[in-house]
Amino acid sequence: MAANNAAWAGLAGYERPFLTLFGRKDPILGKGDVPLQAHVPGAAGRPHARLDGSHFVQEDCGPELARRIVDLVRTTS
Repeated sequence: MAANNAAWAGLAGYERPFLTLFGRKDPILGKGDVPLQAHVPGAAGRPHARLDGSHFVQEDCGPELARRIVDLVRTTS
């Protein structure tokens, strides 16, 4: 729990680009993207999305996930 609290505190000051791409059907993390977007300064104005996948969104939506990450890298410095 202490490590989680430290990570959460660190994210409060993270101003680099931060993108959330969660699986819409994820029963575990589900809507965990919203608190991250509100808490991490670098998340502001990013094209966050809930993809049509489950918990292992990288397996369900690999090409779309990769495209969105590449787009973020290309459009930020």
